[in-house]
Amino acid sequence: MLQHHGQPCSCGDHHSHDDQHHSLEEECRKLSTLLFNEETRQEIEQIILDVLIPNLVSCSEFDNIEKLVDALLQNPSLFLIIYQFCFEIFAPVVHFSISLRKIGTNPELLNKVLKLISLICEHSSPKEIHSLLMESITSNMVEVELNTSDVSQNALLDIHNYGLDPQNRQLLDHQLLLLQYFFNNLSRFTENEKRWQFIKFIDVVLSRACSIRVECIQNEAFGMEEQMSQELQRKQKSDRLFLEYSSTLIDSVFTLSKYLFHNVNYESFSNKIYLRRESDCIMQACFSFLAKIYSNDQLIDVCSNNGQIDTIMKTISSCKKTLNEILEYFTRFKTWSEANKASQEDHSESDDDEISHHEDDNEDLKNFIPWDPRGIAIFLYLLFVKKLERKYYGILISSDLYLFIMTKYYVELMLQSGIASFGRTGLYILQYLFEHHVKKKGSLFMKDHVHEYDMASYFDLSQSLVSFITMCPDNKLRTFAYNIFQSFISRFEDEDRFNLLYHILNKCPYPYMVAVVLDRMKEEIILEYNALFQLIGTENLERVKQQNTYKPSQPPKLEEVNEFLKKKSENNTENYFSQFVPTNAPKLNYDQKIMNLIRLHAKDSKAFLVPHKVPNLIIELLEKYVEKPFEGDNIQVILRALNLYYFLLLRDGEPNVTGIMDTEIVSKMEDKILRKLREKKQALEILIKEQDEAPNKIWRMMTLIMKIF
Repeated sequence: MLQHHGQPCSCGDHHSHDDQHHSLEEECRKLSTLLFNEETRQEIEQIILDVLIPNLVSCSEFDNIEKLVDALLQNPSLFLIIYQFCFEIFAPVVHFSISLRKIGTNPELLNKVLKLISLICEHSSPKEIHSLLMESITSNMVEVELNTSDVSQNALLDIHNYGLDPQNRQLLDHQLLLLQYFFNNLSRFTENEKRWQFIKFIDVVLSRACSIRVECIQNEAFGMEEQMSQELQRKQKSDRLFLEYSSTLIDSVFTLSKYLFHNVNYESFSNKIYLRRESDCIMQACFSFLAKIYSNDQLIDVCSNNGQIDTIMKTISSCKKTLNEILEYFTRFKTWSEANKASQEDHSESDDDEISHHEDDNEDLKNFIPWDPRGIAIFLYLLFVKKLERKYYGILISSDLYLFIMTKYYVELMLQSGIASFGRTGLYILQYLFEHHVKKKGSLFMKDHVHEYDMASYFDLSQSLVSFITMCPDNKLRTFAYNIFQSFISRFEDEDRFNLLYHILNKCPYPYMVAVVLDRMKEEIILEYNALFQLIGTENLERVKQQNTYKPSQPPKLEEVNEFLKKKSENNTENYFSQFVPTNAPKLNYDQKIMNLIRLHAKDSKAFLVPHKVPNLIIELLEKYVEKPFEGDNIQVILRALNLYYFLLLRDGEPNVTGIMDTEIVSKMEDKILRKLREKKQALEILIKEQDEAPNKIWRMMTLIMKIF
């Protein structure tokens, strides 16, 4: 009986399975043969919603799913079914394809599913498939795990190593496929619609899925070490992810650009607003790519070797933008920002009719597409220094001064970024301009009331260079920046050069750099004084040499110094070297005739020998630092400023063309500087006892100055 009762149950299960199998076979038959029309619409919809989609979502019965997919692909009216039910089918099919990729055991079924996805993308409404693709791309972002041999917190991700987890690799392939469908679908839009859809793509995919936004990481020497390490790891992770996407993204943008602008000449291009707008969108993507790549030295190496940087430059060239349009972006951006601000203020005060009229007038401003200015700087570096795509841009026919003025804004941003590779790129751009365009003294000049040429404009660049020199931890890069800074100063005429140095000395927040600039000021005074000596004639110059017969002691021989240093514990170092150093520096003496000649020619000076200019600058500068002489590097500024003042007393004491010996200047120096330093004599003496050399030098310098007074 037990056996008898067991048989009907087994038979019932068998019949149930047969019924299900028969039912599926019947549904597949209908799905493959029913032509889509008003009469069959409901029946086909029932099969898709109640049979096909539940099986795809369950992701279990692969045989059943394969039969259903085969049946759908065989339907003669497949394209009509896809067009009608793309919203219902697309997401389940895409999710099922991801599951198949992860499992990796049924490539034949995966190919059939991918074919179905491809057909849906090709034969659905462009707008509908666009929204579906955007949703899939942004909801399935790949999170690549860090793969490093060092598991410590400070471990860096090496983007040259492609050892990704297999599942991550499959997910990434899925994303790349969707991106290809996305770009193919863009070509189906009308020209105006295409532009807006592309903007949406830029905003969402580039900024989110690929982390195009370049994070600013300050030097590790400044800030919390743990926080810097975490930020650096996060950026390295996004760089790795970008590298995996970059080839498809860059090639797709290049293909789209060729499609849009092929055989379009400059005349027709300028007359078609939609072409200009779409080219702005593509340029936006390209400059974002360049900024991302050049934020990481490893990305630069990889993307240079695989040709992606060349492709980006070709894409930019295909957009039919002139060099002037690219260089003048920041002026358009400024106009756009000011207009937006004014528009917001007007909206708060005007009625609806006025608002509508105002919006109509500013249609062009509303359509402004922002570019990444750091990407523009990279483009200029590749164009100027690496000479990529130079045949498309009239560099040689552009004004040298115009190139410099338009470029320096982007260089400032690179120097201020806090990213070493950005700063290095900005320095190379300046080096190129100094070597090929603004090559000599007087190449740069200032114009009052002209923003591009006024003091503030040039001062921003000098301040950026000074900050970079101070903050950069790389000694070679810092030295390179200092040489560029010196070259920049040398491109101005004397008066402009003095004004620029004056502003740097008064505005620079870094005492160490103030001390360095004071040395440059001293060099400028020497050069101008030497130029005066050339004007008084050879005969008079010989008389000056004869009147000043002072010869410094010969320095010790190197072998003698080395021998002494070996036994320095047994010797008094200070006494040994003092025999080679004079007690007081020599003061230049002139006869009356030569002094009259020097004063006569000095009247033509517009900069460093103008009466009271340099002495007043020194006193103003010292006033800021004598209040707290022992704070930070303030003591270095005081020492250099006193040294410069003492140098003027020695060189210009008798001719007095700078006014260094005028009663007004002497009184200021005595009352505002020397008296305050004497008040701090006790603190200075304590430091001297602690063997701090700088206060000792200051005290000696004050004594020497008082002797001359």
